[in-house]
Amino acid sequence: MKKKWLKKGSAVLLTAAMVLSLFSGMKGTLRTVQAAGNGAPASGYWTDATGLKGFNLSSSTAIGKIRFGASDRIWAICGTDGDKLALLSTSEFAQAAYGSTSEYSSSNFANNLKTDSNGYLSTTYFSTGERDKMADVTVSTNEPDGSCGNHLVSVENKKLYLPNSQDQNINGTTIYVGSSNNIAVNVTKLNGDNGFQTNRFWLRSPYYNGSYDALVLIPGRNVINYNVSYYDVSVVPAWP
Repeated sequence: MKKKWLKKGSAVLLTAAMVLSLFSGMKGTLRTVQAAGNGAPASGYWTDATGLKGFNLSSSTAIGKIRFGASDRIWAICGTDGDKLALLSTSEFAQAAYGSTSEYSSSNFANNLKTDSNGYLSTTYFSTGERDKMADVTVSTNEPDGSCGNHLVSVENKKLYLPNSQDQNINGTTIYVGSSNNIAVNVTKLNGDNGFQTNRFWLRSPYYNGSYDALVLIPGRNVINYNVSYYDVSVVPAWP
């Protein structure tokens, strides 16, 4: 196949060697991984790491996507986190309650980041080989401190995490991913026309200092608050 370089909006196919340079900690080989512009990934063009890192979900018009995980799950490129790509799933993993409180560190999602049964790192979502190639990440978020305030809590060495809100505000149109919570995602880009599932999904943010409400995102619209016990909200993680 003749090499061609990436142009925004063109489909690209990554070789295993190129993928290894994008994801810190990855070793060995990967099955086919693809990235695309606004459409679904399809085989077509080769590219280099620099081209792939040019995609984001803040200001760019073309949306880069990668296939990775069970059933060729599609992830959108949010930007770069050091030498790694920050990716957001374009579809839900499940629908579930947040937990008994809005504390992310003890949420159902954080507690289910395991490899057994239907955990979010099980073979339901990733093959063993794929999971072994995923880098760990530590993220922090504000949680209720029990005294009508918040304190910063870190969840360490996990491979997946939930996006965060902007200053715990409802009606916001920006969410954040990345280990430093500084990679902006314009939520108006997360719509059906761009291939994103449309059900609202959990963020790792409480609603101010309340224990019973967590923030959720309505893709393509804005952030709202929602009771943590409701099951009709999607789980849409990011990595790394």
